[in-house]
Amino acid sequence: MQIERLGFDLRGPWRVSRLNFEYSLSPSYPRLLLLPSCINDEALEAVARFRSARRVPAVVWRYVIFCSVLLNLFLLFKNLITVI
Repeated sequence: MQIERLGFDLRGPWRVSRLNFEYSLSPSYPRLLLLPSCINDEALEAVARFRSARRVPAVVWRYVIFCSVLLNLFLLFKNLITVI
């Protein structure tokens, strides 16, 4: 699994959510989502309601040396394109 390969500590600052296991949160996302441990599934669901295609920021890479992560951020709001 990518989570172990990238060295995320699931006993500390990170956790895996099964909220999308049946693809009910977002059909374009994987079944398991990596999240900061301080974000619970209820908060994730609330954020998804305000995002395009219910896409939440997703961890795609971790740079271990600098303890940083790369997030994939899609459109922030459902109607962002119509506003611009």
